[in-house]
Parts: sequence; structure tokens; C-alpha cells
Amino acid sequence: MKKMFFSISILIWSLCFLQAQELFIVNSNSCTLSKVNIENYSVNNSFALLGEYANQVIYDRNKLYVVNSGDNNIVILNSETGQLINTIQLGNSVNPWNILLHNEYAYVTGLFSGKVYKVELRNTQHIIDLDVGNAPQALAIDNGLLYVSITGGYPLYSESKIAIIDLNTFTVIDYIEVPTNPSEMVIDTNGFMHIICTGNYANTTSQVVIINLANREIVHTLALNWSFYSTIQLGVNNLIFVGNAYGLGFYTYNQNTFEVVNGYGNFLFAGCDRLLFDEDYLYPVKSDFYSASILYFYRHDYSFVRQISLAIGANSMAYKKNDVSIIDNTNAYSINLQVFPTPFNPEVLISFTLENPDYASLTIFNSKGQKIKSLFNAKINQGLHQFLWQATDQQGHKVASGVYFCQLIVNEKTVLKKMVLLK
Repeated sequence: MKKMFFSISILIWSLCFLQAQELFIVNSNSCTLSKVNIENYSVNNSFALLGEYANQVIYDRNKLYVVNSGDNNIVILNSETGQLINTIQLGNSVNPWNILLHNEYAYVTGLFSGKVYKVELRNTQHIIDLDVGNAPQALAIDNGLLYVSITGGYPLYSESKIAIIDLNTFTVIDYIEVPTNPSEMVIDTNGFMHIICTGNYANTTSQVVIINLANREIVHTLALNWSFYSTIQLGVNNLIFVGNAYGLGFYTYNQNTFEVVNGYGNFLFAGCDRLLFDEDYLYPVKSDFYSASILYFYRHDYSFVRQISLAIGANSMAYKKNDVSIIDNTNAYSINLQVFPTPFNPEVLISFTLENPDYASLTIFNSKGQKIKSLFNAKINQGLHQFLWQATDQQGHKVASGVYFCQLIVNEKTVLKKMVLLK
């Protein structure tokens, strides 16, 4: 973790320009994890050794969580050294597919087992499983509900639907019927879920289905014609990015109007099928499962910056934000302020520990330094304190996706922590 020291007068201004510090990329065929330093463009393509058929990587609080589908486990790695911290074994013939962290729990889909697994991160031996349907794959969380795409399983895909799980009770409360083979999904800032329904790879083709989560009804469908798509995610400029499984590039459309911006004839980032972005760059990846994959750097205006060679079979990507703990340099004051998870949706847990009773305030700001919400302002006791921010402003209105900062002031000493809301 980097620590940077500023005077309080320029605290908010300075934080507005932070970007992703490091990228982590799964190389499935090489069974390795790449670590890319964004500041100097260096890469270590053997940063960590992975298991069989590594499928996904996510970052949280200096730890990396990697899904090894072939080994039926989740490995937890130190993001600084790549060393193994722990292995979460899920059982035989599970084929874990996707993982999502939320409120000190990991949720994992078992493609072969038909279950979702709830793993307590403070005690990874405590695992609860829930039957959800045949071949579950993607995960998303919104307003206390966990959404799981149920593909139905190759080759028939007979029960294509979205399972809705109440996180408080960890039970399935409803299903939404969708077209064939819902593979990946994302929830936008308007409360709409965008789902790739991949088809059956034969006579049923790909389409994007858009669902209003308020009433759980399909409001729009985008036909993707006779090609197949494997990734969908929020992008810059209110766009949804849909990655072509054959590497043709990205199909994009406006999340508000559903108007197609890039499609057949003008795919964005031709040859690429994976993507991340931060405040400064877009990072598309050209995946190659026989030779070196390539990571590109583009500015938000789509101007090319540079490229870096990766290992074989680049698959999932995650980034490590500058986890900044900023302290007033006039009098160093150690406060362990933590946020979990980040990126988050729809809520983030803010925690800190006081050694002695003291006067404290906790406030949320946006990236412009504007006050969004005061969580408390009072004298509090020593010990652990936790607050749940549900991404609302002082009036209770939901705030948009973006970068936010929680500011903790204790006895006139200030600590800030950066958070990213990604719906």
C-alpha cells in the first residue's frame, strides 16, 4: 500500500487524478498471473503460478482471489508478492466459474454442481451452498439481492433464467425467464440489467436482453446476429461494451437510449475481447490461446498509447487502485480506515478502530470534492466502528457510478479512503 502525504488544503484536489496502479491478468493456458505496472508499463508475466483452467481474478484489500475451475477451488494471493495465502476448496466436480465479494463474503457459482457457494472470508472453512439451477455462471448484486445467470447447460440450455437470491436469508425468491444461455451480465446506473444471451452456438444466436429490475420485465433486446459474445461491462461515455468471443472487437451501445454506436463494420478495438478502464485509460486485451496475448493502452478518446505482450490465453482482468491512506503531515496519526468492497455495488462497509474515545466525523465526498453525505459527527468510544454506506446522498437519493471518498476526521486529524461505485 502506498502512503502519500499532502497538506489538508489540497487533499481532495490531489485525489481526483489517481488511476489504476496495477493490472492483474489471468493467463489460462500458461497457468500464470501477469502483473502490469501502469506507471512505468513494466510487466511480470509469471507474477504467480495458477491452477488448472484459471477462470477469473478479482482484487480486494491487497489480496487477489483467483477462480481455478479445473482444480475446483479459489486461491487467495498476496497482491504484492504473488505468494499463496489460502486455498478454498469447494469439492469435486464443482467447476467454479465466477466469484463476487460482498460484505465479508465471497459468492461463487458452480457450473457443474448447479449451486452458489457463500464463503465467509474471515473463516474460509465456513461455506454454505444453495441449489439454483443447471449450470449457473455470472453474478451481480443490487439492493440486497444477488442475481445469478442460469444457462441451462450445454447442449440444450433448457432452463435459461436469472435466479434472484435474498442475501439476508440466502434463499432463492424468484426467477426471471430470459432467452437461451444467459452467460454474462452487468447492472447499469439506471437500475437496468444487461444480459448476454449467447444462444446455443448453432441455430440460436446471441442477443443482449435488458431488464428493468424495478419490475423485473424485459424492456429491450438487441440482436447481435450470427456471432457470439462472451463479455459485457460498463464502459466510458455511458456505453455498454460487449466483447465478441471470436475476437472481432467490441459492440457498444448507449446504456440510456440503447442506441448502437459500434457494431458490424465498425467494431471498437478490433481483435480484442476483454476490457478494463480507469479514469485515464481503456485497457483492451487481445486474447490468444496459442501464443502471446496483447494488452493495449488507449485514452478515453480512443487514441492509441502503447501495447504490452502478455502470456498465453489472457482471460480475466482486475486492477488494483491506489489504496491511499492520507494523513495530515503536521502530526502523524495512525488510523486504520478500511472500505470493503471496492469497487462496490450497492453498498460499502466502512470500518476503523480507535485506541481511545474521541470526537470523530465520517463524511462522503465525490471526485469533485463536493460533500455527498455525513454518516456521523459525534464523540465515540474506543474500539471497532463500522458504518454501511448504501450509495445515497443526504436526501436518500441514489448516487451515480463513479469515484467517491470517505473522509474520517479524528481529533482534527484527517484520513481519506478512495471508493469506486460501479453499477
